[in-house]
Amino acid sequence: LTTQHYNLLIEAWCIRGGRESVIQAEGVLLNDSNNTIGGTSSTSNIMIPNPRSINMIIKAWLKIADEESMERAERLLTLAEDLGLATVRGYNLYLSAVEATPSFYRWFRHDEELRSSEFRALVLRAQILLQIVL
Repeated sequence: LTTQHYNLLIEAWCIRGGRESVIQAEGVLLNDSNNTIGGTSSTSNIMIPNPRSINMIIKAWLKIADEESMERAERLLTLAEDLGLATVRGYNLYLSAVEATPSFYRWFRHDEELRSSEFRALVLRAQILLQIVL
């Protein structure tokens, strides 16, 4: 099996839609990428992810558009960075995930409770990451 085969499986789960399907797609990526971090695959059935592997799942979380999507997108972007697979598209998808969450809109409308330094730091990190890549 190749990364293309795994990407087809990830894509199928992502296209199916819904939270459970995206969780399945994420499971394919995370279960196999955990086996390859820090080296190359020694077994032909272990996936070596590529940027598309991660970006498809980030995009699928955007379609769900709840607060969990932001957390999951950030976790996937961090994985991409750790694996050296972060791309401009990945950062743009991450920024979209941040903007798509209801808490972002409440914060943007000056909700005092959500204008915490932690949330502002998250938005700032996304902006800085995008500037570094560009």
